[in-house]
Amino acid sequence: RLHWSGLGSSGGSSSRGSRSSRGRGSARAAAMSEGQKAAARERLAAEMHEQQAMMGMEKQRAVMEQAVAKNVLSTLQQVEERMDDDIRKLSRMEDMKESELDEMRERRKEAMRKQQVKREGWKAQGHGEYLEVSDEAEFFAQVKGSERVVIHFYRSATFTCQIVDRHLGELCQKHLETKFIKINAEKSPFLVERLKIWMLPSIVIAI
Repeated sequence: RLHWSGLGSSGGSSSRGSRSSRGRGSARAAAMSEGQKAAARERLAAEMHEQQAMMGMEKQRAVMEQAVAKNVLSTLQQVEERMDDDIRKLSRMEDMKESELDEMRERRKEAMRKQQVKREGWKAQGHGEYLEVSDEAEFFAQVKGSERVVIHFYRSATFTCQIVDRHLGELCQKHLETKFIKINAEKSPFLVERLKIWMLPSIVIAI
């Protein structure tokens, strides 16, 4: 009986061990299954994100293409309108008599002569050059002598004033109808206070 009882005891232990092993295997399988699910979810999320990014890029490309097409169409329409304008002018000129054409040429010549006189007058007043005004008295003389004046209030120690100087030096040669001058703000306290100059560089336009 003791021997039989021992066998029974051993068999029961083996059976419990087998069930425990199967339980651990099932747990590992469940854990692996959860890990695989998580990985699958991550892959799916990455694919969806990539698809959304591609759709966004396609949408942006479509918007850009529409904008370019619209600009091209607008430009073509403007060119067509100018061409139609030129054709109408040519048609009117063809219908004009020789005397009318001569009169039109004379008007253009007269306008060109007047413009040339103006240009010479502007140059005589210092237009076309970027002048520095030494004091406030000279400032008023320069401003009163011209219809359009651009004044740069500067300070030598301010680097940005040098940048403004360079640009105004180029602009003065392209716009003879306007005088370009500069004046040292530190030496012009009356003008600075009167014109409310509170930062440098400052540009004042007198017309």
